[in-house]
Amino acid sequence: MRLIAAVWLVSTVGWCQLPKENVRFVLIKKQKMGVSSGYKKMAIGYEVLYGITDKAQVNDAYEAGIFFQKGAKQAKAGRYLFPKFEKQKLKEDDLERDEFMDGLINANNELRRLLENTEPGEIRRKVLMSLYVQFPYHTPTILAAARNERHLGQSFVADQLVRYVDKLETSPAFWPLLIAKAEMARDGGYLENAIDILLEAEKLYFSSNPSSELIRTWTSERNDANGKPEALAELGDIEGLKALGKKNHEALFQIGRVYEKRGLKINAKDAYMDAFKYGEDRAYHALTAARKVVINVSELDGMARTAKKLADEGVEDPHILTMAAFDQKYDQAERIEKLESVVSRYPDFDEAQSKLLAAYRSSNQVVQLTQLCKTMIERNPSQENVQIAIRYLVNQGSLQEAVTVYKKFLGNYRHEPHYLGVGRMLHQNGSASIDPELSQRLAYELIREGLACAKRFDFERGAAFTDQAKELWPEQPDLALLTANILKNGGKSAQALPHYEESVERHPDSAPLFELLGDCYYASDQLNNAIEAYESSQSLDPSRALLPFKIKDAKKQRNKKVGATVVAVLSVVGGGASMSSGNISFSFRVPINAGRTSATTFGMGDQGQDGPASGYGVEETAPLLKDLFSAYLDLEEKYAIP
Repeated sequence: MRLIAAVWLVSTVGWCQLPKENVRFVLIKKQKMGVSSGYKKMAIGYEVLYGITDKAQVNDAYEAGIFFQKGAKQAKAGRYLFPKFEKQKLKEDDLERDEFMDGLINANNELRRLLENTEPGEIRRKVLMSLYVQFPYHTPTILAAARNERHLGQSFVADQLVRYVDKLETSPAFWPLLIAKAEMARDGGYLENAIDILLEAEKLYFSSNPSSELIRTWTSERNDANGKPEALAELGDIEGLKALGKKNHEALFQIGRVYEKRGLKINAKDAYMDAFKYGEDRAYHALTAARKVVINVSELDGMARTAKKLADEGVEDPHILTMAAFDQKYDQAERIEKLESVVSRYPDFDEAQSKLLAAYRSSNQVVQLTQLCKTMIERNPSQENVQIAIRYLVNQGSLQEAVTVYKKFLGNYRHEPHYLGVGRMLHQNGSASIDPELSQRLAYELIREGLACAKRFDFERGAAFTDQAKELWPEQPDLALLTANILKNGGKSAQALPHYEESVERHPDSAPLFELLGDCYYASDQLNNAIEAYESSQSLDPSRALLPFKIKDAKKQRNKKVGATVVAVLSVVGGGASMSSGNISFSFRVPINAGRTSATTFGMGDQGQDGPASGYGVEETAPLLKDLFSAYLDLEEKYAIP
């Protein structure tokens, strides 16, 4: 059923989840809606402004913008991206040359063209990234990226993008954002909440709004799941699970799963214990599940006593026997003996082996611990088993053995975070003295993964990886600049600030770098520092077109003593104009270069290209990253998986 729903979402909500193209303002401004008058005006403004693709309709869009402003004032809405529209501009015959409208029309057109000509997936991701960099505050583009990431199974990234849009727009008036938030809730196992959000979106009666169809589809999916505990748990439908009966052990177990997924450990433990109480053969796996979410030590002791009692009664279940070994009546030697018995009788039960490893370590039985580590990974070299073995070997001082195991068994998992995390742990414990190349290889993998994350819109995680690479590759100090560029492209200017400060010290003659530093100071409300950085950039390169505006704007904000943090104007080669709207500074007019490489390269170039890409914004720092890029390609040639 989930597959059917996913197909429906792609086909019906796919690119259609946009305002209707070129809707006439005069035809919809009197339309009745189920929201307050202020939000109604804003909703109509959104519908026209994000639907305009024809320059002949600029006048319609401008009137909708004025209508939008009235609604925002009436609704006391403090978050939206559109600049101030002035009535006198309607009397002038130059709206087609209006820079904001020109950028907005370009963004709307490019997004529709992209969604019409690509299928959800990796190719669409690359083109969306390129479009996002050109129009960083065009929220329909960000929401399209979120839907594409969800299609690719990247729910965390999709959720981050939706939350970002929620900070930019006034959600009660913008139905695409409401639908995106509903999709996020449904994906997180909150179907009831998701339908409630859709009911709010349904109050905005636009023909382009698919919320009614979504409500019918999701309600039908919930009805189809009735009587099926696993399906109901997948939807997060706790009420549906409870309706299956107070003593239905499978339903109770699935309720525990839902609560555990939501982080409600006490509720999860209670549900699991009820499942254990009413289940056939006492549903021993439910007792184990309950033990994993318990936060009270006394309850752990009680569960161990229960398990021992069952074991004494002759229950032959590895979950019960493992838990029984932790009854307080046993000393450490007896506990180890019990666990060794479970491991011997149930060699495929990983939990007992993990508990036995911990017992060996606490009693300092190094030989037994090392042997069990080898046995675990020889029998089942899963990522989890290998990680457990390596960590125990390191803790026991067997670093050489740990490095050998790491290289032998985790080599096939180089694209997994586990490989990177365990590798960093080995490096921190001195693996470079045993295998100097290991640190280099890890640095390459961290940069590769960082760039990969950033190119799928997971900017913070990407920056975290490249920042970690600095620890392993200290002779490449410009990794700080790469990290800063990734954060800046992700709208995280304040977080990029310390990295740009470090980079400016290294490159004091770079005008683009000083301008980016100024943008970050501006975003952090450090206006005096922003002005100083902008002026330094201007003294290095007086031809930079946006600097006079930025300096004037920063001084104006400083003089007004505005306390709220504002989003910095994106520096764009080719020009652009910033327009202030409430607490957001916004640059929309960015030229589109169809010949540009597919995705932003954060100043360092794509793998496989001949050299660093040049361009706009952070791409102007490419010459500063030339040496890093060259060294990175050398590592790629040496370590990349074929």
